[in-house]
Amino acid sequence: MQVFRSYFHRILILVFGALFVVISTVAFVTDRMNARLVVDALAEDEARQLPVYSEILSRHFEAVVGDIRVLAHSVLLRDYLQNRDVESARRLAESFCILAEGTMLYDQVRFIDSDGIERVRVNFDESVARVVSEEELQDKSRRYYYADLIRMETGALYVSPFDLNVEHGEVEMPPKPMMRLGTPVDTPRGERAGILVLNFLGERVVEELAHASRGRPGSLMLLNNDGYWLYAEDASLPWGFMFPEGADLRFQNRYPVVWEWMIEGDGGRFETEDGVFLAKRVDPLSRVAGSAMHPNVKPASRSPAWWVVSHIERVSIESLLRPGRLRRQAVYLVALSVAFVVSVVLTRSLAKGKRYRRELEFAALYDPLTGLPNRRLFFDRLAVGRASAERHRCAMAVMFVDLDRFKVVNDTYGHDAGDELLVQTAQRLQAALRGVDTIARMGGDEFAVLLSEVDSRETALSVAAKLRSVLTEPFALVAATVSIDASIGVSCAHPGVEPDPDVLLKRADRAMYTVKRAGRGGVRLCEEE
Repeated sequence: MQVFRSYFHRILILVFGALFVVISTVAFVTDRMNARLVVDALAEDEARQLPVYSEILSRHFEAVVGDIRVLAHSVLLRDYLQNRDVESARRLAESFCILAEGTMLYDQVRFIDSDGIERVRVNFDESVARVVSEEELQDKSRRYYYADLIRMETGALYVSPFDLNVEHGEVEMPPKPMMRLGTPVDTPRGERAGILVLNFLGERVVEELAHASRGRPGSLMLLNNDGYWLYAEDASLPWGFMFPEGADLRFQNRYPVVWEWMIEGDGGRFETEDGVFLAKRVDPLSRVAGSAMHPNVKPASRSPAWWVVSHIERVSIESLLRPGRLRRQAVYLVALSVAFVVSVVLTRSLAKGKRYRRELEFAALYDPLTGLPNRRLFFDRLAVGRASAERHRCAMAVMFVDLDRFKVVNDTYGHDAGDELLVQTAQRLQAALRGVDTIARMGGDEFAVLLSEVDSRETALSVAAKLRSVLTEPFALVAATVSIDASIGVSCAHPGVEPDPDVLLKRADRAMYTVKRAGRGGVRLCEEE
């Protein structure tokens, strides 16, 4: 009996030991593989999001460049430079007010003479533009942007660093993110008259970036070329270079290895003990300079070069992995005595991994808030639709829809109300379109529509008017009942006529911004049609 017991114990130890080794090995390998799959999937998803952030920055720059070029060549500015009297200054100031209130993008619109003295200035605050009195005009000859701009050649475009607004030599409080875009202005005789400067409200860019990154696994950062934070979810990090005590608040001081990798190339993916970093170098002015829309724009030596960085922290990765690990550990303990449970648990784990990958694939093609196709899927359908329309010799139309007064709702009732408004907007637009048409959320409060088959431009404009009509009906939100409007740009493509899909969307975008500049709330066909 004693020998039997001893044999039984030895066999039990050997079998249990063999099972323990096998199951432990499988557990270790499975855990590592699952962790790698999760990390890779998260990193790939965040990498696809970086161009979205880059597009936000570039799109704002294109709009601002268009505005400053219009002002620089305006009749009112030429009249003021020629006469320099009170009446011409008043008319110029009125045009500045129209721009500021129509776009809601500029904190200040100014003409500064060749001596650095503000001569015409409009301040924009809380949706109202105010002409600054002569007594309040300031001497800006000591500001860096004046020194850079006044020496630039005619037709060049200057873009200041992204920083905080300074008034009377001190940082304005509360801090106001700002970029100054300007161009030299000459008299009719070719003499340097001064500079035209737009103070672009950088907080609009920051808000849109924050909205686009909300709910994503990566923590979004915007850095300047010196490594200072311009935006971060941690509010204590940005704008260190504007204050003496923040001189050391730089990305390279916190992540030196990652910074060294970034400056050696143009970004990509880098993994450290701190997590996964996805970086992309962005120079939004490079897309504007030399383009067909702005052939004479010449970027200044201080044109912006930024880094868009998404950081998936190690603690976030671990928090995603922890529930699965606890479940697997319980299963592994049971599997030591029940082989059948092992196979069931492994199958269950594989099924979960497959479902998780499917969820990630869905998230890569659809907007998580509204369930609409995202920018990537829209461009895919746009390319397919363009090819199909050409093959079947039929026309198609693209619309760019921007919600007016959305920010007012968002600021007044909070982001939850803003999100609810976006969801209801998506539902109304879907209900107003045919099943063969496509509507996508492009980011923020912007949507794009693809009409697969239209018989005329008038039909496209009629559909656009219908979409605007359904959006002007009041929205019953949890917080309040609100009303908004929409600015819609339309672009059509006909058989045998280019352009390609990307140009179609850009034309619709430009038509939408024309509506915006004209006072918002309307429908416009692209003038290039």
